Amino acid sequence: MKRIAYLFCICLMFAACKDKTKFTITGTFKNAEPQSKVYLYGQQQNKPVALDSTVLSEKGEFQFTNTTKGVDFFKISAGHNEYVFIAKNGDQVKIAADLADQSMNYTLSGAEEADKLQELNTTKNKYTAKMAELQKQFEELVEKQPQNREMIANQMRPELTKRTDSLLNFVLNLALTNP
Repeated sequence: MKRIAYLFCICLMFAACKDKTKFTITGTFKNAEPQSKVYLYGQQQNKPVALDSTVLSEKGEFQFTNTTKGVDFFKISAGHNEYVFIAKNGDQVKIAADLADQSMNYTLSGAEEADKLQELNTTKNKYTAKMAELQKQFEELVEKQPQNREMIANQMRPELTKRTDSLLNFVLNLALTNP
C-alpha cells in the first residue's frame, strides 16, 4: 500500500511540473476547413518569421510548441485571419476563434500576458464597434443632407475625438501598468 501511495505522489509531482523550457499554444477554430494549414509566426528584427505550421484537425483544433528567449509577441495565421498573442517559456496559451467572424474576435487564456492581451482586444473591439456606429450615423446623415457634409463632420468630430482619446488612454494605462 505504501508503494502505491509513493508512486501516486511521484506521478502527481511530475504532473504538477510544467516544462519551463518551451511554451505551448493550443487552439480551436470554428468554421475551419479540416486539414487546412495553420502557421505560427514569431518576430525577428520587427519582421514576421515563420516558425512552424500544422494542419487543423476535423474539429478545427491545433497545437504548437516552441521556445522563446523571453516574453515575446507571436502570431497564428489561418487562411486570411491572423491572431496575435504573447508568450514566454512555460506558458500554456489557449486560443479560440471563429474563422467566419469578419471582426476576427478571439479569446486567449493561460498566461498572464495573454490575459492582458485579451483584455486589450476586448476593449479595442468595443471601441471599434462604437466607432463603426458613429461612422454609420455620419453616413446616414450625409446621405440625407449631402450639402451639409462638412457641418455634420464638424458636429460629430468631438464625439469621435472623445472615443479615440478614451481608447488611447486605456491602451496607455494598460501599457504603463504592465511593463
